[in-house]
Amino acid sequence: MFQEELIVKIASGEVSAQDLVWCEGMPDWKPAGQVEIFKTASTNPLNPARPPVIGEPSPYAPPAFPMPASGPLQVTSSKATASMVLGIVSLVLSICGCYSILISLPCAILAVVFGNQAKKQIMARPELMHDLGKAKSGVIMGWIAIGVTVLMMLITTATFAWTSTRSSSSSSSRIIRTSHF
Repeated sequence: MFQEELIVKIASGEVSAQDLVWCEGMPDWKPAGQVEIFKTASTNPLNPARPPVIGEPSPYAPPAFPMPASGPLQVTSSKATASMVLGIVSLVLSICGCYSILISLPCAILAVVFGNQAKKQIMARPELMHDLGKAKSGVIMGWIAIGVTVLMMLITTATFAWTSTRSSSSSSSRIIRTSHF
């Protein structure tokens, strides 16, 4: 009966390792930490009432494989990332031609603007230096996309002008030929 009561009191935190306990067969009172039943009850990992003791070995095994070290989160420049993404989108859309030109030009302009803003921000904050490549690539792709978009606009305009003059001259010549007969 004594052991069961002692286990319950240890689990509830009523009895600590420094408290003196005595049971039949013991010559004198002893600190509870020296009694075997206290040692087994206090190291029971299923005992949620007992707070963990610093320096005590953990009842849980370490993972079988090493866990990756997680450091502080890396600060990034959102403008550099936006510049790079807009540069890629504008470059792809500028090559597609047709109506995508209307979307690629604003994207390319925004890529150049965000990229230049990001480069200024990166120069002011050295911890963002790893994003300098993103900012530069966004600016470069933005300028290339602007050039390709303007070139595609010129080609499209010239093609429409050439086809419209060719179709109007061929239709007027037919009218003239039919009017002679």
